[in-house]
Amino acid sequence: MISEPELVGDVTFPEPRTASAVPDTRDSVTPPAPRPRRPWLWAVGGAAVASALWAGGLYAYESRGVDLGGYRSTRNLCLETDLKAVSTALGKKVTATSPETEEHPALDRATCSLKLGPENNYFEVLVSYQLHKVTDPGPEFEAVLEQFPGDEAGERVEGLGEAAFKTPYDAESGRSAEVDVLDGQAVFSLYIVAVQMEEGGEGKPPAEPTEDVDLSGIEEFLMEDARALMAKLKK
Repeated sequence: MISEPELVGDVTFPEPRTASAVPDTRDSVTPPAPRPRRPWLWAVGGAAVASALWAGGLYAYESRGVDLGGYRSTRNLCLETDLKAVSTALGKKVTATSPETEEHPALDRATCSLKLGPENNYFEVLVSYQLHKVTDPGPEFEAVLEQFPGDEAGERVEGLGEAAFKTPYDAESGRSAEVDVLDGQAVFSLYIVAVQMEEGGEGKPPAEPTEDVDLSGIEEFLMEDARALMAKLKK
């Protein structure tokens, strides 16, 4: 319990002044001392400074851009893609066709179609390369590759980029082999298919297969070619 304070020694308190005892100071007015700033003004000022610093940091981040990990754009993906592993495995010569490129401040995309073999009975490798220059492609990459249930889902691959999936060739279902790789801001896809045309070549619908085409294990060679392409597209 708080008690009344004790008086120590002789303490004399002055008499309270009445209104008449207050001197008239109208002729010599002293300006009052400046009032201290209110605490909340300091808080608001601090928040404004912090906001300005945050905005400046965000601007600096946007000015620097996303770290592309050394990857660059390409004007012709066919010239960058060798397919040495796949061509060795199939014993076929590679012919590059149909390169396409789209450049954008946020995303660069390039595709290429490469043929291996003769005109009417050949293998086609479709290659795509995406360079994301603003957003992170990781979540979308995982979602797309894992959305297929059951046997159609790709198998995760270790030691190739940041994340990778391979889809083995399946002769019974006719499923072709595919390799998809995420490495930082870059996404690669390599897909191989066997094509058999009617006699007469291009422009006619595919004929019924006359023999089984065995691409078992070809995804392993696609992985090697994907690794080589990734190395070439780094600055």
